Amino acid sequence: MITIDTGQQDSEVLDVRKDGLVLYRMNDEILSAQIEGDKLSAPTLVVKGEDVPEVHWVFWSKAKVSARPVAEPKAGR
Repeated sequence: MITIDTGQQDSEVLDVRKDGLVLYRMNDEILSAQIEGDKLSAPTLVVKGEDVPEVHWVFWSKAKVSARPVAEPKAGR
């Protein structure tokens, strides 16, 4: 058993993968860490934003991602 003490009330584990990767949310941040024996490695910030507190699960996909520039909205929208 591993305990994650974030010191924050609004925290939750989002996923624990078979390879030991843990994703958890703390307020407006999602962090990742690796299980190392009976503890977690130092966390890495994945994302931070005002919508993050609404995230309560993660979805993994094997789909290939290609980098594309974000399209500008058309005039009048």
